[in-house]
Amino acid sequence: MSIVYKFKSIAGSTIIEILVAIAVVGVVLTALTYSLSFSVKNSAQAEYRQIASRYAQNSIEMLRAERADRGWSDFKDAFPPDNTNDYYCLRSADDLTDHELYGSTLDLTATTCNQTHNQPKADFQRLFRTVEQSDEPGNEFIAVEVVVTWRDGAEVRSTSIEQVFRDI
Repeated sequence: MSIVYKFKSIAGSTIIEILVAIAVVGVVLTALTYSLSFSVKNSAQAEYRQIASRYAQNSIEMLRAERADRGWSDFKDAFPPDNTNDYYCLRSADDLTDHELYGSTLDLTATTCNQTHNQPKADFQRLFRTVEQSDEPGNEFIAVEVVVTWRDGAEVRSTSIEQVFRDI
């Protein structure tokens, strides 16, 4: 008789216990799905920020090369005065012809930038502007800000680097 009694005490679950178990599993799966989608979104944003930082650093290196190739005087004269807040487009080596590759990559004739660097799901633009400039003898310098922008869905994001060039 004791064997029959044990089976009756554990025999089956009530409908309420099943509904509670389904609700708990549903809550856990919802939280897991949300955290995974949040992680994927953050991973993509971090990747785009890393690409933009690489473009910005590459732009600073292009400006350093320009300074070395042109010399201080020609390099300094290529920049507009710092009282304009105009941004100028930086072209990449991929956008240049062979003749232009060995000449200037600074194009200060237009304030609009139609140059984009295509990546999957994002187009990056590289812009620069003169932040500050000094012609004081013995303390000549140009402070330049490079800004890389990209569109992430409906939102425009950017990263920037500032570099000071001096007459040494």
